[in-house]
Amino acid sequence: MIDDQWLSFKVESETYIHCVDKIKEIIPYTPPFPVPGSPSCTEGILNVRGNVITIFSGRSLFDCREPEDAEGKKIIILELGEDLVGVSVDAVIGIITFETDNVEWSNVDTRNNHIKGTLQLSGQLYILTDLSDCSYTSDENM
Repeated sequence: MIDDQWLSFKVESETYIHCVDKIKEIIPYTPPFPVPGSPSCTEGILNVRGNVITIFSGRSLFDCREPEDAEGKKIIILELGEDLVGVSVDAVIGIITFETDNVEWSNVDTRNNHIKGTLQLSGQLYILTDLSDCSYTSDENM
């Protein structure tokens, strides 16, 4: 059975996917204002149409090194209950659908609990993510 739509995006050389249900919008990357004393995975805050949004680094969340430039970067804005948070990514690729029976779910409890499994689709490896808890797990990195 084909499940929901998933947004595919790049961080470093890996392709990740996240269910579109919690994604409010995607905006071009704008450097956020730094917040002193915030966790290392927090880039800062941005005002997006009157909403102050915490922006997390996708590279930090997925344990990647930071790039030299921000060309082509995007910010994925997630709606988490009443809160909005953003995650910076290197590129947004598009929407895919697939059968969840083909997912190899992760049962390993790792420090990076945003990764939920992997999927091979048309010769491409996708890493399934759930970023809905990034605002809570970032506090652990302080």
